[in-house]
Amino acid sequence: MIGSSIELIAPTEKELKEADKIASSIGCRTIYVAPNLVQIAGVARNLSGGKYAIYVMVDSPKGSKYGMDKFKGTSTDFFLADGYDITLTPGRSNHETIQEIVSIHSFMKQMISPHVDVCYTINASMRTDEQLECLAKTFYSNPPTKIKMESSPTVQPTKANLEVHKNNIKTIRNFCTAPLVVSGNINYNIYDELRSSYKIAISTKQYEQMKKQKEVKK
Repeated sequence: MIGSSIELIAPTEKELKEADKIASSIGCRTIYVAPNLVQIAGVARNLSGGKYAIYVMVDSPKGSKYGMDKFKGTSTDFFLADGYDITLTPGRSNHETIQEIVSIHSFMKQMISPHVDVCYTINASMRTDEQLECLAKTFYSNPPTKIKMESSPTVQPTKANLEVHKNNIKTIRNFCTAPLVVSGNINYNIYDELRSSYKIAISTKQYEQMKKQKEVKK
C-alpha cells in the first residue's frame, strides 16, 4: 500500500478535493495548499473528518519574492493554516540566502508563535551543492519543522531523479538533521526506495500514477 509517508501538494481547488479523499484513505498527514485555499481546505477537512495538517504554500512555486516581501498582501485566512511552507528565493548569494532564512525564522517565531510549524522549500534543482551546504548550515542554527526539496511535483528529469535525490539528501545531511520531504518527479520506485526514511510529497496525479506502477511491479 502507498501509505502514510505520503504528503500531498494541492495548489488548485480541484486537486484539494482529490487530496482530501486520498488523505482519508491512506492516512496522509499533510496537504500543501495555495493561500486562497486555506479556508476551503479547513472546511473540507472538517466535513471528511480528515486528520491531516494544512500547510499554506508561501511564494510558491518559484520563490520570486525575497525575504519579508513574501508575506505582503496576505489575508487573515493565511494565519488559519496549521503550518507554513515557504519557498526560499533562488539565484541569491550565500549571504543573502542566510539573511533571508534568519529574517523569516525570526518573523515566524516572534509574530506567529514560538512553536509554529515552518517548512522551507529549497527547490534543490535550482541550486549547486555549495548552495545546498549553505542552506543546511543555516538551518542548523535556525531549525525548521521540515525541509521540502521542490515546490513543483514535476521538474526537469535530469534535475530530480533517484540519484539526484540521494545526492541532495547526502549534502544536506552532512550539516542538518531536520526532517526531509522529498519531492520532484516522484514515481513508485523512488517512493519505495526512500519512504522508510523520508516523507514524500506528490501531486494527486502522481499518486494515481504510482498506484498503477505498483500494480505493474507486482
